[in-house]
Amino acid sequence: MIVSSWARAFPGTAENVRAARRFVTSLLNGSPFAEDAALIVSELFTNSLLHSYSGKPGGMVTVQVSRWLFGVRIAVTDQGSSELPVIRDRGPAELAESGSGLYLVCQLAELDWHDDASGRTVHATLGIRPQEHHERHLLAAGVSR
Repeated sequence: MIVSSWARAFPGTAENVRAARRFVTSLLNGSPFAEDAALIVSELFTNSLLHSYSGKPGGMVTVQVSRWLFGVRIAVTDQGSSELPVIRDRGPAELAESGSGLYLVCQLAELDWHDDASGRTVHATLGIRPQEHHERHLLAAGVSR
């Protein structure tokens, strides 16, 4: 399975949400996942600005796009926060209000995150994960084929 991956760091400012979106759409031109991926990166980048140290002066946000035949993964790394991500399940009338970004992302993609010394990385996976990903997780769980 061939996986292509690209990453770019952006200053943590509101103007760069649009730049991150253009970065993703240019890499996914022609992909059936392009539109959802653009929405996802907008939500995740905006959350980084609002809820992490990346939104402070001098802050940075890194966007990584990984693409394979039947899927795409968007990873957004910010400079961390003492807050944990919250996925708010709201009704249709409340979706226009703020605080529903991760809920929206979860409706479009498989979502997970982890923290490390560099900050927090949120991954959103669209489509089918690469075969080697499934095999690694089966081996880690002690399942053999």
